[in-house]
Amino acid sequence: MLTLLTIVCTVGGYSQTWEKVSLTDLTTDDVFVIVGTISDKTYALPNTETNKKPAAVAITISTDGNQITGDVTDNLKWNIEKSEEKYTFYPNGNKKAWLYSSSNSTDLGIGSTGTNKTFKYVAISSKQYEGLLNTSTNRYICIYSNKDWRAYTNNNIKATKISYYKYTTSSTSSATTTTFGTDSGKTFTFTNGKLDGFTAPKATATKSDDNTNLSNLIEYASSDADIVAVDSKTGELTFTNTKFGKATITATLPKTDTYQTSTDSYVVVNKDNHIATSLSFNGTDITLTEGKTDAGTDFTGYTATEANNIAGTITYAASGDAVATVDPTTGAVTINAAVYGTTTITATFTPADPTQYSGSTATYQITNQQKIDESTIVFDCSTYNQSLIGGAYDDNNNTPCQLKSVAGKDYTFTLTQCLFNKNSIQMAKATKGKIVSPTFSSFPSGYKVVVTYATNNTPRLYSAELTDAKAEVNKSLQTISIELPSPTATFTIQSSTNYTQIKKIELSALIIKDNPALSFAEATVTKELVAGTIDLQTITKPEDLDASAITYASSDDATAKVEGNRIRLYKTGEATITATSAATDKYAAGTASYKLIISDSRKDAALAVKANPVKVKLGDDIYDLASNITCDNGLNSETFKYTSSDNSYTIVDNLIQISKIGTTTITAKFGGNDSYKPAEVSYTFEVEDPHTTDADFKFTAESYSADLAEATAGIVTFNAADVLQNPHSLNVTYTISPESANATIGKADGEALIEVSGTYTITATGAANDTYKETTATCTLNVTNGNETIITFIPQEDHGLGKDKDNNNNQGPDEMKKSFVTIASGNAWFNSDENAFCFYQADQSWNNKTTISTTEGYITKIEFIGSSSKYSLKNLECDDTNFVAEDYYASWTGSAQSVTFTTTQQTHATQIIVTVEVPKAKNYTLDETKTDNVIKDCAYANVTLQRTLSKEYWNTFCVPFALDAEQVAQYFGEGTQLRTYEGNCNNNIVYFATVDNIEAGKPYIMKPGNAVVQNPTFEGVSMVATGLDKNGNPQAVGDASTVQMKGIYNQILLKTDKTELFLGDNDLFYYPSDDIAARTIGGLRAYFIVPQGTDIKKLRANLDGTPTSLDTIFDTEESNAPVYNLQGQCVGNSLRALKSGIYIQNGKKVVVK
Repeated sequence: MLTLLTIVCTVGGYSQTWEKVSLTDLTTDDVFVIVGTISDKTYALPNTETNKKPAAVAITISTDGNQITGDVTDNLKWNIEKSEEKYTFYPNGNKKAWLYSSSNSTDLGIGSTGTNKTFKYVAISSKQYEGLLNTSTNRYICIYSNKDWRAYTNNNIKATKISYYKYTTSSTSSATTTTFGTDSGKTFTFTNGKLDGFTAPKATATKSDDNTNLSNLIEYASSDADIVAVDSKTGELTFTNTKFGKATITATLPKTDTYQTSTDSYVVVNKDNHIATSLSFNGTDITLTEGKTDAGTDFTGYTATEANNIAGTITYAASGDAVATVDPTTGAVTINAAVYGTTTITATFTPADPTQYSGSTATYQITNQQKIDESTIVFDCSTYNQSLIGGAYDDNNNTPCQLKSVAGKDYTFTLTQCLFNKNSIQMAKATKGKIVSPTFSSFPSGYKVVVTYATNNTPRLYSAELTDAKAEVNKSLQTISIELPSPTATFTIQSSTNYTQIKKIELSALIIKDNPALSFAEATVTKELVAGTIDLQTITKPEDLDASAITYASSDDATAKVEGNRIRLYKTGEATITATSAATDKYAAGTASYKLIISDSRKDAALAVKANPVKVKLGDDIYDLASNITCDNGLNSETFKYTSSDNSYTIVDNLIQISKIGTTTITAKFGGNDSYKPAEVSYTFEVEDPHTTDADFKFTAESYSADLAEATAGIVTFNAADVLQNPHSLNVTYTISPESANATIGKADGEALIEVSGTYTITATGAANDTYKETTATCTLNVTNGNETIITFIPQEDHGLGKDKDNNNNQGPDEMKKSFVTIASGNAWFNSDENAFCFYQADQSWNNKTTISTTEGYITKIEFIGSSSKYSLKNLECDDTNFVAEDYYASWTGSAQSVTFTTTQQTHATQIIVTVEVPKAKNYTLDETKTDNVIKDCAYANVTLQRTLSKEYWNTFCVPFALDAEQVAQYFGEGTQLRTYEGNCNNNIVYFATVDNIEAGKPYIMKPGNAVVQNPTFEGVSMVATGLDKNGNPQAVGDASTVQMKGIYNQILLKTDKTELFLGDNDLFYYPSDDIAARTIGGLRAYFIVPQGTDIKKLRANLDGTPTSLDTIFDTEESNAPVYNLQGQCVGNSLRALKSGIYIQNGKKVVVK
């Protein structure tokens, strides 16, 4: 005997178990484990969050499969939500995550990101699968190779059975043992219920811990009471001998709060040695519709007979749904047509000699179904699945497939190269996919087919039998339809060049009915308008066509309108009166019509106005409206009806009160009579303000101009009040259009502040007073920006680095320049032969960044002109919020020296337009002879130096702006030599560095490349006024304990204490003498400062890597002696600036060439 011990965990007096339940029995309050069985091994699905494939966690199940016997950890516990037969699974206690299926892979996720989280129960016997199908992705949950859980399509399903084990608790009870002793598990074989010497075994039950006897609580049961019944208390057996075979007798100690249940069993086999009988009905299963057979007759049942005419009795019984009852003796049935379902009729044969013959039975089923309306048949393809249609095109090839209609009836279609995808039947491309219909007998006159498809690939629709039938396509509805006037015609849906998805197939009956042959006796009827209303013309129709099925309408209700069985006439003209009969069971819809002509032979009222408009002034008395109307002599205009389009004016009879300023339309209407036709006439009635406008209220000019480039701080200030003539002192309010944060105006003072170029309209409104009514004056203000420059890059005119498409190397970095604007991209092609600049997304080592920059001013706007939506400019992105992009146009606005864009997908531009604001340069002149040159901070300046430099000697040089190497060569000539002292003086050696550029405020020595540089002008430089001493000169460079070099902008006097030296004639280094002329050094130069007592003869200079005595370079002298001409006149203390001739210095004659 095998006793099954269930492992339980006792907590707080209760035992906790995990018991197997069905999916439908789970509730939202339950905690359960999802267990899959594959190859006789069991694995739990963990609830740990993942977006890949959850691990298959091995778990132990009892041998009967009804309980988990191993430990259950928290990561294996689940909760559920369900709606009808659809389920969502959540980790226990956490509804912020759920089980979901990937749309395009076998990944099975647990988390909050997946949207495909609804599942339903499915079982596919051919795949040995019972589990869960995701309703969105049509993927089945399976275990892969005992490793992990995955989601597979129909073709790849693994043989997995999924079960559910619910957490339950019960009070603690003692274990028990129930046993039949030596008879446990034995098999006892009977013949016709007899076995010599057999005594029914008695079971005993005891408490396992103390052997307390519980046998009196045992209950007995048989697994098949039709073979052998057992007394539940005594265990005694009773055989029916009507059914033979094997049955299990089980003794059970029932479970209580005190005791656990336990069982034991033995087997009984009862053999039959009777002669078999055979009972059968004279008919098979039958299906009724609304209680009737297919022939429309009543069904009264079948009769059963014994095949060998053995004596005995036959009785009848009904089971199942209450579709039918049966006479127990005759077998006659009575149908309950109102009940739908299935009843089983069973006939039982009882032989007269039961000792010799066995009994027998026979059955048949009666099914009653509701009548299906087959006037329309609809196949909703979203209700099918991969197990029906297929998960791959090769799953069907001219294969029959039962498609169920929305009404629930099956029809056999033939499918070729079709699969189920995206809630539709998807047909393979290249015309391989086909859906062929059966015939539809429910449409005796033929039918119409409407196919709804999901993609832009319209399928073909045709009939093999009716080749002349043509399909019609409605692309807006995504339908294709065809009419087939034959009940035996089939139709075929076939894919086009691309795959096609079929969403729905609808069939509706074509009914051919008789024409009702409606007609009117008179094709044309003429009536006078004055008649008002007339009768409808009598229509001719079939006698059996109900007149209520016919409706009447007029083609022009404004001329004549049908009202019931009469026509109301409104005006002269023509209208068509049409009778329409709705379709009936016998007749098709029909129409008939006739023309109605309405004439009017009455006299014309001849209404006219005398003046239009009529003008009066506010304050006048009432006005007689009839006085402005003329009419035929037989009429009186005072009797007409007068109305105003403005209801605020009061009209009494033909008099109007003049109550306000304004304009209205007055209409005089004559309703007509037996002699005159109706008529009406209108005119304009104006009530004017008695005040006049102020003609002198105006601006002195119609338009004004201003330039942002010349405005202070880049803001144009324009005072409209200063240019407004207002001689009568009206109270004025000012407005500007367009108004924005960059264009405002003071409403009271008229001061306009404008920061953006454009054309603005300024309006001054003078308020009304006792003399003048409200008056306005306008002027135009044209604001330009002379600083703006527009640079346009055009394909095939502006080029990049010269990459050639023919060498397949058109991607990669590219760059193009125009004027001072550069466009540099990490992956672009600016030499494209597609008449466009091509920008690409990131690829390999090439980035997708494009930077547009300027070396002058600031970029204020960048515009891209697109070439096609295929290469949309929406593929350009910029972190700046001032960037907007559409397919064909993108723009950036702001103020920056460089702007960077990112390309997400390939995009093309046919033009790139860059607007740069370059402020106008201010002009400055720096004179070497002045002691007060103006030095200011200025970003854009044109600076003229009043000074001459020579190639023949070293010139000291210092200016308040920087020059790069290119500018040095531009202004001083190629080959210019430039040295600077950077404060490096060691061991009496002064080191000069060779440089090619000039920094603002830094001293240099220079030999120009050009022979002479005289009064040069430097354009567009940035002047710097910071770091100056009290005399407006730069700070000295170098250590005060050795040698310093100091640049100067202004003319100064050098000290005579031999601490300040200057560069003089013949590249000599001089101490100044006490003479004012000798001490004077011009601005825009530099001089040297040494500590007092310095022996200048010991100083050396290193200009090109080799130390050289300063006196070799400068030949230092004690003084810079005055220079005299031959007439004895002092002409200065330097020979450099003198004209050619003979001069005297230090008592010696010197020739200047």
